[in-house]
Amino acid sequence: MAETEELTLRCAECGKEIRVPKGLDEFSCVYCGAKLTLARCAAPPASPAGGEAACASCAAELIRCVSEHRDVGDDFAAETYGPKMDAYTAECAPILERLSAAVPPSGICGAMRDAAVRFMDGLEALWAGAGSRRARSDALLRDKFTISIFMIPMIRALRLPVSEELAQDIRLEWIKRYPKSPFYLADRETIEGGFRKKFSLLRTLFGKSL
Repeated sequence: MAETEELTLRCAECGKEIRVPKGLDEFSCVYCGAKLTLARCAAPPASPAGGEAACASCAAELIRCVSEHRDVGDDFAAETYGPKMDAYTAECAPILERLSAAVPPSGICGAMRDAAVRFMDGLEALWAGAGSRRARSDALLRDKFTISIFMIPMIRALRLPVSEELAQDIRLEWIKRYPKSPFYLADRETIEGGFRKKFSLLRTLFGKSL
């Protein structure tokens, strides 16, 4: 029996490489179960340069985890945090999954440092356009809350190959630029368990900068 020819594609939903028999127009991703078509899926980069470009493109998307969710921290309370975190994760997890799929295991350390720098550069560009000094300061504090209470816990909960490295590098890059306004790595369980002592929880995450 002749061996079936296959195409190597990248899932349009989770970003992982999949192999599909030639001639098949519709199929499902074996990783996330998404229903796909050839038109929606692109071939993965075939060269190291292409891999670097794909990684850079995915890293640039990280800014959306903040810029498109700036109100996610409103009404921060025990009864709202869980549902908001679930919705936030549903929208932002694919960005992290695509980034993780684009980075070879041997390149995680360097790629995550670069991703953290790109992320912070993007944030600072947004703040620069906020208007007055007070408006820029308010934007910084609001985005810091989103990063530490939603983005970092989401990244860590996904447990992707890049998760811990990226979480650490984002925090370190933030502290490098804003040493007087640090935050500490948290996870969803710690935050959900700390609502009975809300002030202590936030004090723990933000230290004296709160």
